[in-house]
Amino acid sequence: MGLGRNKLAGTLPTEYSSFHLLDTWGLERNQFSGFIPTDFGLLTNLKRLAIDNNNLTGVVPEELSQLSSLSRLAVSRNNFTGIIPSKVCARAEEPDTLFVRADCTEIKCECCAECCQDQGDCISM
Repeated sequence: MGLGRNKLAGTLPTEYSSFHLLDTWGLERNQFSGFIPTDFGLLTNLKRLAIDNNNLTGVVPEELSQLSSLSRLAVSRNNFTGIIPSKVCARAEEPDTLFVRADCTEIKCECCAECCQDQGDCISM
């Protein structure tokens, strides 16, 4: 489901985690704020999650490691702190399993395929 670039605002409702059949979810380039709900870990069919270019804060929840089908995770250009959880990174250790893009100047990411600079370019790692 593509909802990117729609000027959507507010928090990401936990009710979104009931969309169990979603395999692609584009929420990029909106104005979402707040945290990524830990219930997003229940979206077990999700292959792509793009929440980059919003105003999200907090940490990337470890529960995203439960998304066994996830192949692309874009969380860059938000206001996250901390690290990309090791359980999420463990999924990226095998070739072609998980592509992660984040703001490596703001968040520690040992498994990022791309690191983005503040409002600048993203660099392949």
